[in-house]
Amino acid sequence: MKEFSHKGRHRSHMSLRFLSTAPLAAFFHPDSLLMSVIWSRGVERPLVSQNIIAFDVLASLGIVSVTAVFVPAVFSPRIRRSATWFGMLTSWLVYSLSYVLLFGRQFSMKFPPHGLCMLQAILVYVMPPLCSVATTCFTIDFFLKISKVKIQGKKIGYKTGKFIIALPWASGLVIAIEAILVINDDTAVTLDPNHFYCHITNSIPTMVNIGILCLCSLIVIPLEIYTGILLYRNWAVIKNSNGKNAHVALSTLVRLILFSFIVSLAIALTLFTATHLGKFVAAWGIVLVTLPIFSAICFGTQQDLLNVWLFWRRPSSSKGSDIDGQRPKDVEG
Repeated sequence: MKEFSHKGRHRSHMSLRFLSTAPLAAFFHPDSLLMSVIWSRGVERPLVSQNIIAFDVLASLGIVSVTAVFVPAVFSPRIRRSATWFGMLTSWLVYSLSYVLLFGRQFSMKFPPHGLCMLQAILVYVMPPLCSVATTCFTIDFFLKISKVKIQGKKIGYKTGKFIIALPWASGLVIAIEAILVINDDTAVTLDPNHFYCHITNSIPTMVNIGILCLCSLIVIPLEIYTGILLYRNWAVIKNSNGKNAHVALSTLVRLILFSFIVSLAIALTLFTATHLGKFVAAWGIVLVTLPIFSAICFGTQQDLLNVWLFWRRPSSSKGSDIDGQRPKDVEG
């Protein structure tokens, strides 16, 4: 019996060997002090999963990375960004936060508090389409700046500016109401088989979200292509007005296209998952929490933002560009 127990313990340690260098893995190891304290308080022995650890680490990294981009843009006078840019980053930050509501509870075999589980289930259905609409509105705002502000010398209308700022959150409110109406009993909300997060068992919200994501893609992709054509045809005009604006516009367009490609892959995985509603694919959950990280990489690696963190280097003398963003107060009628 001792030999069998020793072999079983050895296999358990072997299964977590690849995480031996990860600090969080040590905290969630079955023999760790943290787990001992949790079990001593009457919580049933958890279902230890490497996937849960990976999910929580990536979700936390998403919060940190988006915050690292968002905070300097808010407080640094050298960084100028549009209201739609801030709205997009805010949506991705809330998106990341929605997936960590069960942090520390996923390892227990007990069902999490129903109220908390219901809140997370609503958020995880609201935030993906909200983020998609926010990214679409940022793309539209960028297109309007290229086509009107820099080429035709016009300002974006006050009402138009306010509309594209409010649209993502208004759509999120509508989706939240729809999700609440779908949750008609306690069995409509449950924990996914991998213990990542709570979700709604009804397939209607999933299908609605897929429709919104596909619609946003149908808007964004042609708009990005047309924006690229406008940049190409009017490159000399934009460059003559402000040489920095031309390069920033091209850089922003490339970042948008790259991020749209990543989101398109996520949509493809969504469609795959939708055809396997009876099975929860662990890879799908991992992809969900990596999207904010990609958004931070795509939109947070511009020179003015990097200069804030690389404070020991001599900063650039420029204060940003009107193409990649204006403060909300600069949007005039």
